[in-house]
Amino acid sequence: MKRIIFLPLFIAVFMLQLNNKVNAQSNATIENIDFHIQNDTLWVTYDLLYSRQNELFNIGITITTASGKTIQPVSVSGDVGDKVNGGKGKKICWDVNKDRIVLSESIYVEVNAIIFEVRPTEISKISKDKYFHRGPALLLSAVVPGLGITKLNNGKPFWLMAVAFYGAAAGSYLYYNSADKTYDKYLVSEDENERNKLYSQAESQKTISTVLIYTAGAVWLGNMIWTAVHPNKTKPGTKEISLGTRWDESLRIAQLSIKYSF
Repeated sequence: MKRIIFLPLFIAVFMLQLNNKVNAQSNATIENIDFHIQNDTLWVTYDLLYSRQNELFNIGITITTASGKTIQPVSVSGDVGDKVNGGKGKKICWDVNKDRIVLSESIYVEVNAIIFEVRPTEISKISKDKYFHRGPALLLSAVVPGLGITKLNNGKPFWLMAVAFYGAAAGSYLYYNSADKTYDKYLVSEDENERNKLYSQAESQKTISTVLIYTAGAVWLGNMIWTAVHPNKTKPGTKEISLGTRWDESLRIAQLSIKYSF
């Protein structure tokens, strides 16, 4: 096989299509085109900026020699061809040796793009069978604090509020029993110092029990109010609707699509 001869000192780099719109239907631009040659491979880098998230592009590369000969690389890989997303740091690799091309003069590199596809942008897609009414949500929150809010939020773990509620309630009960037992010991004790100590301990345990039960009550009440006013994120619209656009390459126009699901 004939070896390719590169003359890098005489290769001119021309950045084509800088700051040019991909087409009238998109705000995307190709910028910062650059290339270098390494081990019989041409590496091209570029940025595809200002594109929308739902846009995909057909990226092509054209090589023009100083004498006017146009080369369409075949053995290319990377961010080239159909369905390329926008973004920075795009790379194209051309295996020049595999295409049996001899580069013996200056070359010009052009990267171009057209919209390959505009994927539909989903606006609303909530099925009616997932709708959870506020009444049952309030009932669930009354029994298990936070569970109703979880249902209204499509499963987010607000039910963890129940851990705080039941933990505070259980702690209040345990401290109440401890205070009661300590007070009984106080009543039967005949040592004055011990009685004073037991009475102080019983009062402290009773105070902690009261604080915990109020905490549990505040968690429960806050949970009920939150359930009553929280937006119901499972509530569907009248119909399931998807809106989107697509680029018709044959007609060269953008088309709007509307999908109804009954």
